[in-house]
Amino acid sequence: MVGERLAELREQKALTLHDLEELSGVGADGISKIENGHRKPRPSTLRKLARALGVEVEDFFREPAVPLAETPRKTGPDFAGLPGLDAALRRHGMRPRELAHRAGMTTGELFDYEVGEKKPSWEIVTRLAAALSPDCFAADLVAPPERAEAFIAENQQQNAVSQDKRDELLQEMREERLRNPAKRRTDEAIKEAYRKNAEQRAREHPEAG
Repeated sequence: MVGERLAELREQKALTLHDLEELSGVGADGISKIENGHRKPRPSTLRKLARALGVEVEDFFREPAVPLAETPRKTGPDFAGLPGLDAALRRHGMRPRELAHRAGMTTGELFDYEVGEKKPSWEIVTRLAAALSPDCFAADLVAPPERAEAFIAENQQQNAVSQDKRDELLQEMREERLRNPAKRRTDEAIKEAYRKNAEQRAREHPEAG
């Protein structure tokens, strides 16, 4: 869904992939993969794309898609409730009372917004997201919890894979040093040169220490 909305919003702006790349700083290849559903974007990537397109991150999750001219903004009731609020509170380790205080409302008002007794406007949703955490965005609150949790879990999995690759690379470097004594001696000589240089600077400029 995110990819389809991204492609739709980009086309509404009459932007090519390379145009959006220049505006957002996100690679055209990465944008194409997101639009085709081959890559799940990180929250930071969604923010960059939203700024470049002049929309809000929530617009990527709006269903069904609506033209930008008809997209509701900061007036009127936008959402039926906040189905993702409870999961967001648990993720950020915050109690409803604390969130309500930070957002300038009562706990009762927060509950009414959550269950749809009161219809939260886009302004309310963004205020709650900001009160939760700088890392939280509005889609966390208005999306069904299973969708938000799945999105976060996939991002965590991608980060874990990246960390595993870094660990593998470091291990390969260590093994290479063990297999190649000459390279190990060169590395040690460089470290020793840095150490001696630091000692000499300390003697010449004792006041810096």
